[in-house]
Amino acid sequence: MPAPMPAVRGFTLVELIAVMLIIGITAALVGPRFFSQTTFRDSGFEESFYNQLRYAHDAAVTSGCHVQMQISATGYQAMSDAQCPGGPLPPAFTQTLIDPETGTALAATAPSDLVLSGGLGNLIFAPDGSIRSGSWNSAPFNQLTIQAQGGAVSRSYVLYGLSGYIQ
Repeated sequence: MPAPMPAVRGFTLVELIAVMLIIGITAALVGPRFFSQTTFRDSGFEESFYNQLRYAHDAAVTSGCHVQMQISATGYQAMSDAQCPGGPLPPAFTQTLIDPETGTALAATAPSDLVLSGGLGNLIFAPDGSIRSGSWNSAPFNQLTIQAQGGAVSRSYVLYGLSGYIQ
């Protein structure tokens, strides 16, 4: 007598279609939130802002010239001392600092839903590595915090004036 066949277990076609339908509806409803351009744009700006702060600091130290970064709620722009090296003081911040990646001006406008706040105004990166607020001949500050907020982004940048460290 032949051995009995074991029962085949599995899902029916109806069950498989129902699961696929549920996954499809969920992806259609939730997917746009995960792949929103706003999230990528905001994250890109805040990462770029951090990198540009560090580049402005490094440019001042390596060139031996003061660099000024003008920061507003809607963006930033970096200028270097046009009379440097060897020029008279006070520095003349009339020369646009160039972004080494793009070859264009080191400046950007924040996305419409993102706002910078905190230590706005002029930041001066000195050749000795210190960071000053307002004027090239003011004393370096101890600590300054700048926030980027809006949309999916909320980040704080902490600048230490005496050491020039940017966190």
